[in-house]
Amino acid sequence: MLKRISEVCKITGVTRKALLGYEREGLVKPTNILDSGYREYSDEAIWQIIFVQMMMEAGYKRKEIKSIFEDPSTNTIKIYDDVIDRLEKKKLRIEGMIRVFKNQKWSAEHSQNRTFEYNDENFFKGPLGNNFIKWWKKSVELASSEAADTAFVDTVDSQRIMDLFGSNIEELTMSLFFSDEEPHSTHIQDLLNSFYEKALEALADYYSKEGNSTEDAYETAKKDINELLTDDNEDFFDSMKPYYGEEAVLKIEAAIQAFIKNH
Repeated sequence: MLKRISEVCKITGVTRKALLGYEREGLVKPTNILDSGYREYSDEAIWQIIFVQMMMEAGYKRKEIKSIFEDPSTNTIKIYDDVIDRLEKKKLRIEGMIRVFKNQKWSAEHSQNRTFEYNDENFFKGPLGNNFIKWWKKSVELASSEAADTAFVDTVDSQRIMDLFGSNIEELTMSLFFSDEEPHSTHIQDLLNSFYEKALEALADYYSKEGNSTEDAYETAKKDINELLTDDNEDFFDSMKPYYGEEAVLKIEAAIQAFIKNH
C-alpha cells in the first residue's frame, strides 16, 4: 500500500523539507505523484529513504550516496562492510564521549574545590576557548586529587571502576592535545600514577569483597587495569583519535608505555 509523504516522514523521522531535498538530489524518488501533486511512496521507496539516512549517519556525503546508487558496478557487500565499519567506529567514539562525561559528572559531584563551574557565563567562548581549556586542565588535576577519591570509593561495580579509569586516561589525552607537554614529563607521569593507584585500590577492594584473598584481589585488579593500557587494546585508543588527533593519542600511548616500563 502506498503511503503519503506525511506518513513517510513519521515512519522515517525525515522532515518533509529533507525528503524533498533528497528527491531534488536524486537520492530517492516517489513511487507515484498524483495530479494534485501529492507524493506517494512504496515500501521499497521508504526503505531507500531509511538506507540513505543510515549511510549519512555513517558519514557518507549525499554525492557519494548518489554515485553508489547510480553505479551499476557497485559492490553491495563491500558497501555494507564499509557502512558497518564506519558505524562501529562511530559507536566507539560515542562510547568514549559517554565515558568522559560520566567521569566529568562524578568529578563535578564529588569535588569540593571546583574553580570553574558548569554554569559559568564565561565558560564557553568557542569550543576551544581559553576558559574551556583552563577548566578541562583543572578537571584533570581534580580527577587525580584527593577530592576525586570518593568517586572510586563509592563505586561498587568493577566495570564502573574501569570506565572511570578509562575516562581519566581520555581526559589526560585531551590535556595533551591542548598542551606541549612531553609524555615522559614528571607531571604527566605523576597524573598517570595517581589515576592508576586510585583505580587499582578501588578494584582490588571490590575483588576482595567478592571473596578473594587480598593478594589475589590485588593481582587480578592489576591484571585488568594493565590490559586496558596495553597495545592490544586498540579500540580504546582508536576511539580517541577522531577527537584528540593521532598526535595526542600517540603521546598518551608513549606516556603509558613509559609508565608501564617504570612499574
